Amino acid sequence: MTAVRLTVAVLVLLALGALVAVGAGDRERSIPESRPATADTPAMAVLRSWDHRRSAAYAVASPGRLRALYAPGTAAGASDVRLLQGYRSRGWRVVGMRMQVLAVTVLERGRDRWRVRVTDRLADAVAVRAGHRVPLPRDQATTRVVTLTRSADGRWRVAGVVAAQGDVRPARR
Repeated sequence: MTAVRLTVAVLVLLALGALVAVGAGDRERSIPESRPATADTPAMAVLRSWDHRRSAAYAVASPGRLRALYAPGTAAGASDVRLLQGYRSRGWRVVGMRMQVLAVTVLERGRDRWRVRVTDRLADAVAVRAGHRVPLPRDQATTRVVTLTRSADGRWRVAGVVAAQGDVRPARR
């Protein structure tokens, strides 16, 4: 694959990844204002753990491990699995995937269900294949409302993702 075709393929896959960000059909109620979470809150710990497991699934190109991070039938999960399978079908893995969290607000917290507004962006991801390393472009910051549910094994799964009202995006220069 030429460098130009690889770049185009990576950009297409990133565009597909944007579907994950908007939830591709998952719906939520209107968002009440709440207090922001700080870096040491339980919400941040849950999000970091979930992001680490997602990164690990991409690093080993495992659709099954990625699917397990989402509640069954979640549109965002189906979209994310398709994105991973696109890389995998071309012989690529994505390593070093890290979400840079810029803001978190807990909107609703129950024992087994949380809703959080998250502003973040993809950082440091690299597509690798047979000795080739292609850094993926840094994502723009987006704000989404993520609904998490705790499964029977105690792990949190994403049950819904929608674009938040007042989406935060850096100004274009």
